[in-house]
Amino acid sequence: MPQAVKEPHFLLTLPGEELEPRLLILPEGETRIGRSLENDVVVKDSAVSRTHSRVIRSGSRVIFEDLGDRNITRLGDSPAHGRQMRDGDVLSMGRSTLVFRSGAEETPRRSAAPASGVPRRRVSESYRARSRSSSLPVIVVAVFLIGGVLFLFLSKSPPSEKLSVYEESNMLARSEQESWEKKTARFAKQSPASNQGSDPPGAAHAGKPAEGFSVKSPPSLEKDRVGGEDTGEEAPVVEAKQKPPPAPESVKPVIVRPVVPKNAQEAYFEAHVVPFLSKYCNSCHNEEKKKGKLALNSYRVSSVAIKDKEVWAEVARKLKSAEMPPKKSRRPTDEEVSRVVAWIDAAVFELDEGKGSDPGRVTMRRLNKVEYNYTLRDLVGIDLDLADAFPADEIGYGFDNISDLLSIPPLLMEKYLKAAEKIVEAAWSNEKARGRIMICGPEKKSQVKTCARKIVQAFGLRAFRRPLSASETGSLVGLVELAVKNDDGFEKGIQLALQAMLVSPHFLFRVELDSQPDDPEAVRSLNDYELASRMSYFIWSSMPDDELLGLARKRSLRKRSVIEQQVERMLADRKSQALVKTFAAHWLGVRTMQLVTPDVGTFPDFDEELRDAMCVETELFFEEIMKKDLSILLFIDSDFTFLNQRLAEHYGIQGVRGEKHQRVALKDRRRGGVLTQGTILTITSDPTRTSPVKRGKWILEQILGSPPPPPPPGSDNFVGESGQEGLTLRARMELHRQNPECAVCHDKMDTIGLGFERFDGIGSFRKTQSGTPIIVTGTFPNGQAFKDVTELKGLLLRHKADFCRCLTEKMLIFALGRGLEYTDTSLVDEISRELALGGYRFSALVKQIVLSGQFRKRRGEKPLTVGK
Repeated sequence: MPQAVKEPHFLLTLPGEELEPRLLILPEGETRIGRSLENDVVVKDSAVSRTHSRVIRSGSRVIFEDLGDRNITRLGDSPAHGRQMRDGDVLSMGRSTLVFRSGAEETPRRSAAPASGVPRRRVSESYRARSRSSSLPVIVVAVFLIGGVLFLFLSKSPPSEKLSVYEESNMLARSEQESWEKKTARFAKQSPASNQGSDPPGAAHAGKPAEGFSVKSPPSLEKDRVGGEDTGEEAPVVEAKQKPPPAPESVKPVIVRPVVPKNAQEAYFEAHVVPFLSKYCNSCHNEEKKKGKLALNSYRVSSVAIKDKEVWAEVARKLKSAEMPPKKSRRPTDEEVSRVVAWIDAAVFELDEGKGSDPGRVTMRRLNKVEYNYTLRDLVGIDLDLADAFPADEIGYGFDNISDLLSIPPLLMEKYLKAAEKIVEAAWSNEKARGRIMICGPEKKSQVKTCARKIVQAFGLRAFRRPLSASETGSLVGLVELAVKNDDGFEKGIQLALQAMLVSPHFLFRVELDSQPDDPEAVRSLNDYELASRMSYFIWSSMPDDELLGLARKRSLRKRSVIEQQVERMLADRKSQALVKTFAAHWLGVRTMQLVTPDVGTFPDFDEELRDAMCVETELFFEEIMKKDLSILLFIDSDFTFLNQRLAEHYGIQGVRGEKHQRVALKDRRRGGVLTQGTILTITSDPTRTSPVKRGKWILEQILGSPPPPPPPGSDNFVGESGQEGLTLRARMELHRQNPECAVCHDKMDTIGLGFERFDGIGSFRKTQSGTPIIVTGTFPNGQAFKDVTELKGLLLRHKADFCRCLTEKMLIFALGRGLEYTDTSLVDEISRELALGGYRFSALVKQIVLSGQFRKRRGEKPLTVGK
């Protein structure tokens, strides 16, 4: 007899199985579904998600969350998840349906075995831990949305009426806008810092559902769908006089990307890509006009087109971000874009979702100057900063830890040899440091080898970030024995062995050896010691500590739960200050700040004291977000900063005393976030004046992740052109943009940069220039207008998805030590979505990077071939 089910469950109906739905029991805790960083369930069906979704169950309470390729569809009753699922809710996804049952009414359990098309779940370790207490055998299978945002809650319509997709989505937006307006007044008074940067309810997910996807509830529950009670969601912090932003426009639905068969790529290219280029691109990007230095009309055959990978990577980026075609031109549909991107993925970059992510190419990485200093500090216990005398490390992709640029010129090798001698001498001059090394001493000659092996292995484990091999140990112990034999003494032999290790490639480089280094298909997971090094040099810019090495020895570091716990511990450790001095210093311009030279005649208030105060403000602000695990959206806007008396006076803020920086609550929100800190405003100015172009370019590059192409020669001369001396800077820039070649980039950069014009070249606030009022109105790249810098920050927050992607890309570059490739795009998308689900917390970003396949795996590479 079939058993009755009293647990919350789904009834899944797949195509061809309409008469006998499949039963899916829901376990306690969280279950991930689809292709995610850690799958629990994989369903092979026409409605399977390209990414992943999740079901969260606590008792009879069930939340279903569906994460699409671009949009997020949520059912649940919290700010993070929307509204709780109700008994009888039906999710229609293309040809399949899921009916939710709470278990209040018993449902007969289907006794038939699962169909071959629906494999049983793959249970992860973390999932087992969550569901161990359950006595029922659990088979969790889900079907995920291949469509867009899901919000068809028929609250204002009789149950028998069916509204159109557009009517329902607009109804939801209006209802949430009314709720937003009511909450604005309440939260404007409270102004808690933790809420800064939130969207109005519904901004993240109100939109046009995909065709064929609907949600229906029993009539008695319809009143809860739209315009119900206040759920207690926190609204953004806004100024009391600031009007709430308008209800967001409908978000485009997710389009199912078509499959491009490998044996039909030529035909697919001719059928879909060539017509697309002819219809939307070739009028500008042809061999005659060649806008953007692209002649796309020349591509007629797929086998020829796929050779220009950089071209197609840029085409895909422009299409995905909707930067191209231009907003005033005819626009393609999402389906058309999806077809072209599908061909680029499959034909040009040979992406195969079944194979998982490509960890990318990583050159063996030398320790840069900062890493060398920090590693010696933690290895020996003395701050010597010997690398300060080394040649400067080259910068690539915005950072100085890029593996391809970290070579060893002959001069640097000489300095390594001298530095090794100085390190050992300093250690023997410091009783504590010497004691850490000399963990034993031979009392007689027969003990020399045993004691030397003990010292060498202990030091070598930490210096090489892994246990020494038998041959390495034997060679180093041989040096000690030779010194003793030559009457130089045991300790002199130890000193020689230490010097040998400190100039070894295994100390100077982060070595990850492969058994198949020339095979790009040979992807392997890092061993625990290699992973420990990647983690420690990412977060600490230094060697792993004893706890990381201990976990590596036990082979337990690769567990997801352990990685997450270690990331939290490492971020809380004082050594995470390295992330401020390295990543933040490059991203937020603290290092550049050391090189700028504002003209003392134009800006007499600028001096070294003010320069240092600005840098400290930026560093402390970043550290506050990192240490307290705050939202990364605070980088765009916040209600606090860190000031000392000198900087506060420069900003015109009263009540701050003393030389030491302190956390200051901001009443004037113009100063919130990093964009209006003195550091950013100064590095994006010229010596004698502001530079709206530089400021706009910095926002595009460092915040929105959409850098403009390099400027043409002579493009900086427009300010001093004849006949423009009496015009304002804004007027001169408007004339400059009349040149179509200039307007392509400056239409975006200038209008954003002009929004900061009330801050002078060193970040001091002003309302006029030479007696003329400064106008700071402008438009965002998508055409949205702003009247001042506060509204500009609001627009940036409304485009927080772009900022999340940008920050994710930059931190990935820093963590991996390489530039990102087209194959990393899906990872950036994945991390950005997880970041949103994690409340935009700083630790969520770091954890997702460390958990990624790109961080935890490596592959070989095709050997270089030299032409005749």
